[in-house]
Amino acid sequence: MWISGTIGEGDASHLAIIEPYGSTVNVQVLGAGATTFHAAEAGAWVTVDPGQASPGQPACIEALLTERTVLAVRVFLGAQCGPS
Repeated sequence: MWISGTIGEGDASHLAIIEPYGSTVNVQVLGAGATTFHAAEAGAWVTVDPGQASPGQPACIEALLTERTVLAVRVFLGAQCGPS
């Protein structure tokens, strides 16, 4: 599934994503580099350090849902999902 919104609070293990209509989705960040973070650079997506994610930054997250846990697979910083 894809989640689009603005990064709220977060740390090395989770991110809170505030969706456009105000609801918050808590997303678990997987350890050992299993969740990757990307940013656009010179017209291409490059892998970046997770520490570059900051509150207020737009993000599009590719995630998996397992029962009630949302697991981040890839986080695209500075991007929104879908049409704008």
